Amino acid sequence: MGSYVLLLDVFPDFGIFIFAVWLFLTLEVFYLLPLYPGLFHNEWTLSIICYGSFVLGIILSNFSKKLYNNSHL
Repeated sequence: MGSYVLLLDVFPDFGIFIFAVWLFLTLEVFYLLPLYPGLFHNEWTLSIICYGSFVLGIILSNFSKKLYNNSHL
């Protein structure tokens, strides 16, 4: 969503080539894109949801690895 808002702000009448290039760039820097609506449109909901999910996923992943390693002792 953040990437699409950025695409519409930069290229309002984009074509298929611009969309393909933007899709590639989105896949390369996906972790920075949720900041765009917050910084330029003062809409922080997307950033809070995305970064909260990233942090929760990292914490749960590390916790499950710790539980798995301790169960074999």
